[in-house]
Amino acid sequence: MPATLASLIREGREARGLSQREAGEVTKVHFVTLSRIEKGWIPSFKTAKKIVQALGIEVADSDLMTMCVKTPPQKTKAIEALVRAFDRKDVNEMLKIINQHVYGR
Repeated sequence: MPATLASLIREGREARGLSQREAGEVTKVHFVTLSRIEKGWIPSFKTAKKIVQALGIEVADSDLMTMCVKTPPQKTKAIEALVRAFDRKDVNEMLKIINQHVYGR
């Protein structure tokens, strides 16, 4: 399964030989919205579900929901840094990262 909603939808559309405009007609989602999604914009779960169903893309609802979670970039960076620190089992580094991102110090 593709790692992102953008790649899932783009690959599904391209596999069917559809342009974004044609996919818009099939999915009843404006082609500009499809373009934005394929560039990384995260739609609602309802819109994502409508698109994958119309294009016949098989994906579990739980996976689709995960792809539709909107995490602010600063939180994403903090989470990635914590995961790296946890992988190293460096508790002091984890505390430093938490202080930086939560308390700004």
